Amino acid sequence: MKNIKHKAAATLAMFILLLSLASKADTSATLFLEGYIETISELYIDPVIGAATTLNIVGGEVARNIASVTETSNNPAGYEILMASENAGLLTHTNGTSNTVYTIAYDGAAVAVQPPAVGAEVTVKTVAGPLAGTVTDTSAVDITVTAGGALPAGAYTDTLILTLQAL
Repeated sequence: MKNIKHKAAATLAMFILLLSLASKADTSATLFLEGYIETISELYIDPVIGAATTLNIVGGEVARNIASVTETSNNPAGYEILMASENAGLLTHTNGTSNTVYTIAYDGAAVAVQPPAVGAEVTVKTVAGPLAGTVTDTSAVDITVTAGGALPAGAYTDTLILTLQAL
């Protein structure tokens, strides 16, 4: 019976010793923290009322403002704006055969660009990083239309596609 009491007392003493060691605090410890900010890549086109739908095909247009584009990005490396058109920079008649050429100046660019076809986009603006946070910029879109001369009556259309792409 004495042996059992000694073993129980020894076990209790060992348990108390382990418990005191486990509850002893270190002088330093670490805690991992993490948060996350979602990527922002937004493009908003604000057309000048009526400007893109009343183009002078016969007499042409020179640097007519047709829209402003608001670009917002927080990509640390920056972003670029790509441009293409469904008709490869041609205002095309509904008959599908008559057309006239146009160019676009984006964000005050000195050289206007004839928009290429979809799939062959051209970069019209680059905002290189490092960006320190969210950047918002507004860019003008100006069109120059080559005078059409003797073209058949009717609507001449194209669709311009602008894309904001992270670098």
